[in-house]
Amino acid sequence: MPVAICIVAAILWFGVIADARAGQPGVEVTDSGRTIIYRARPGDTPSGVAQALGVPSAEIDTQLATKGITDASRVPVGFAYRVTNPLVTGIDAAERRIVELEGQLESAATRAGSAERQLAAVQREDQLVLEQRLRLGQLEGRWLLARWAILGLAVSLSITGAVAAIARRRERGATRFARSMAHELEEKRRSSLADRQQSARHIVELEDRVRELESQARSQVQVVPRSA
Repeated sequence: MPVAICIVAAILWFGVIADARAGQPGVEVTDSGRTIIYRARPGDTPSGVAQALGVPSAEIDTQLATKGITDASRVPVGFAYRVTNPLVTGIDAAERRIVELEGQLESAATRAGSAERQLAAVQREDQLVLEQRLRLGQLEGRWLLARWAILGLAVSLSITGAVAAIARRRERGATRFARSMAHELEEKRRSSLADRQQSARHIVELEDRVRELESQARSQVQVVPRSA
């Protein structure tokens, strides 16, 4: 039994005891305090009973009509009015409202939990977005440095290529110059060798001529007589 119904039953029970002590018996509480049975006393009227029990007059009139009583002034003494305890009805409504409110509170708590989870998810997403932005900023900074490094490397490679091209051209020029000098030296060597050979032949011819002249001179000296 709910605590509220027990309290109401206790109140009604104490009220019955008080009525009994005051010499006014005839009120009973049944169905765990949910139903009040009031037995009519002399001088009671249905409207007065309805007002005393706190129920609508229509409920009393319906009970009388059910029992075949059409004249409210002819209700016999001891007639049992059986009505629903209005306090219990209110308490039941309050309990239903409490249950509804508890359900709404639970639903609200569930929605709040879901909202908190969604908020946490959004916060995590915001944190991830912030981290991604920071990471992107770092990558942009690194990309800027890398781009300048690539540009510097490209300039260095261009300069190196230009220097290498100039060096190759100079090397080719030096090679051609060296080949030309070697060819010229070879030509000079050949010419000098030819000149030496020709000089040697001329010297040989001159030596032959000298020997021939010496031979002629000696022969002439032998032919000339000695003077007296």
